[in-house]
Amino acid sequence: MLALLAPVYVAMGLVARRSKREYTWALYSAGYALTAIGAMIAFNDLKITIAVLLLNTVVYAISAYIFKEAFWLYLSTILAPVITLLSLHYYEELNDPWVSKIFMGLAFLYLLVGQLFDRGVRPHPGLPPQGEGTGILPPSGGCEVVSLPDVQRTEGGGGKISPFALPFYAPAFVLSAIALATASGERSLAILIYLLGALFYAISAWRFKESLFIYPASWLLAIPYYLGMTLVPGLETRWYGLGWLPLIVLYILLGRFFFHKKRIISPILAHPAMPFYLLGYALSVSLIALSASDPLALTLSFAAGAIIYLVSAGLFRRSAWFYPGLFAAHMALLSYFTIDPSGGGIHRISYPFLGMTWGMALVGYAFSRGFPVTEKTETGKLIFKFWRWEVDFGAFPFVGYLLTPSWSQPFFIFTVLDIVIWQSVALASPVSAIILAMGHALLLGLFALLWMDSALVYGSLAFFILAVSSRLHWAGIPFPQALAWFGGIGLGFYLLSLVAEQVERRAKRLSIWIEPLKNVGMFLSAFAVIFTLPFIASDTTASAAALAFAGTLYLAIAYKGHYYRLGYLGMGMLQLAWALVLIVQDVEQPQWYAIPAGLYFTGMGYLERQRGHSVFAKIIESFGLAVMLVTSFIQSVSGEEGFIYFIILLVEALLALWWGAARRQKIPFFAGLGASVLNVVTQVIVLVNVYDINRWIIILGVGLLLVTAAIFVERQREEIIARSKEWRETLDTWD
Repeated sequence: MLALLAPVYVAMGLVARRSKREYTWALYSAGYALTAIGAMIAFNDLKITIAVLLLNTVVYAISAYIFKEAFWLYLSTILAPVITLLSLHYYEELNDPWVSKIFMGLAFLYLLVGQLFDRGVRPHPGLPPQGEGTGILPPSGGCEVVSLPDVQRTEGGGGKISPFALPFYAPAFVLSAIALATASGERSLAILIYLLGALFYAISAWRFKESLFIYPASWLLAIPYYLGMTLVPGLETRWYGLGWLPLIVLYILLGRFFFHKKRIISPILAHPAMPFYLLGYALSVSLIALSASDPLALTLSFAAGAIIYLVSAGLFRRSAWFYPGLFAAHMALLSYFTIDPSGGGIHRISYPFLGMTWGMALVGYAFSRGFPVTEKTETGKLIFKFWRWEVDFGAFPFVGYLLTPSWSQPFFIFTVLDIVIWQSVALASPVSAIILAMGHALLLGLFALLWMDSALVYGSLAFFILAVSSRLHWAGIPFPQALAWFGGIGLGFYLLSLVAEQVERRAKRLSIWIEPLKNVGMFLSAFAVIFTLPFIASDTTASAAALAFAGTLYLAIAYKGHYYRLGYLGMGMLQLAWALVLIVQDVEQPQWYAIPAGLYFTGMGYLERQRGHSVFAKIIESFGLAVMLVTSFIQSVSGEEGFIYFIILLVEALLALWWGAARRQKIPFFAGLGASVLNVVTQVIVLVNVYDINRWIIILGVGLLLVTAAIFVERQREEIIARSKEWRETLDTWD
């Protein structure tokens, strides 16, 4: 009864304001108070409560119309869903399907009514225009009502929202959220309500021209899409991840070609394409995560993700998409080997990744040619365009390609990472280590030629050395002998550098290899010699080989560059290597040691004499002659076996004599002369003491020689004196 009196009092207030304006406040207050009191009294009876609230809703709606006051519409729109819930409870139908469907229907209805108000519904004739309404209690005590101020749209909107539309919009969005929440417990119901919810927010985005509504509109579609997948008969859960693929492609294409009309600027989340991009790429991660339980599904998911990200680089003209694309491609190849494991060891996975490394490097090179970030100066320098700066990386262009942002940068970075990672993995097996190292050596060598990069040449040679090391380890070669092999490789590198110098005129790009080959060759030779010396007693052959290779290398360098001192070092190494070989072969014959050493030092003396170092040359030359002549002399007096060494000493002395006379040098001349005399006298003594020859025969022979000499001197005295004087003067001119 009280609720029925409420509209009567309001009507009386409306009549009274035309004559007795001072009574309107009391009548209005009584009327609206009765609506609240009536509702509270009726709480004990659900049916009456529903009727009272329904009547109040009508009263508040009519009040909003009469007074042009939007406040009353808030009460009406809020009471409507409350009445709905109470009615469902009364008829024992208060469950999720009814609540979610009715609330979603009310949300659409409120949105429609709000749009009608937003189209400019005019106030009642004779009343102030909308926005200038009358208040319940004006200062003058009358019944003029002031309407709510106009509400501005957010950025991207198209004007103002009517204050009479807001009471419908706000509850509409709340009701849609409640409907979505209540529908989550049942699959088929959720599909329907979430589809309607997506449609609701899509209409809102369209009508309000507000991009933020696109987020729920697009994101809500993913839920019925996923639930629909679960209803497909025979579809296993492992394929749910790949099931996202059509939706991902659809969202990315929608965002790119329909909503991405303007540049994305700050705030980026307000751009209408961002909801599609965020959900599309978030689902691409979910695509992989949902497939993690099955190797085949995971492989296909990574492959699909790789295609999505790589294509995105072209769609958005951003090379950054290559990073997730290449990562996903690597993971796809890696997960492929988990489908049917062969059990051959993890190192076998490195073989296909060698092909991928080559592929990425070549694709990166193609991008670097198609979208260059470098330019050559007049002097031939390669300048990199590093954002606003121009940078010269000198002889290491590969550093510029790795650091300068470009379309090729992701490929080169992944190439470097692949080389490091998979070469490390391949070390588990000598065979894979050799194959990977040779493949990487060829790859770096190719790019060294393409970019004229000396650093890549060193990298190529390093991987070649790694391949050789793995091969030697596989063959079971001991460490000292492996070092000797490296010494030989060092000599080979130097010889290759000489070949490169000869063909440089016809192939100028080979010039980049010359210095690295020389430097690495010298380093390997020195490394081999230094680290084989501790094994000189246990593995003499390896030490001898390392010394021989290093000596030959340094001798070649000395000959080409006229480095005499380095040549002495090289010859010395060869002499030492020769001696070590003789020791290994148990050669006890001193002549095999003495003759090479003597010739070596005599040759050094000759070369130093040519350079003007006469004192040092005389010392070295004298030492060399002494080594040969003294060794032969000692062996010539060793008893019955000394005759052969007498002949050797005689030949050596005559050669020294001839060498000194030919070069006009006193030391070899007198050394040869003295050695000849000493050799003959000593052999005479040996004949007497060792072979027991009659001393009277020796005395007779010596006497005959002395008498003959005396007769010759007497008859040629004057000529001998003249010749002696001439020889003395000549010897004075000798060095």
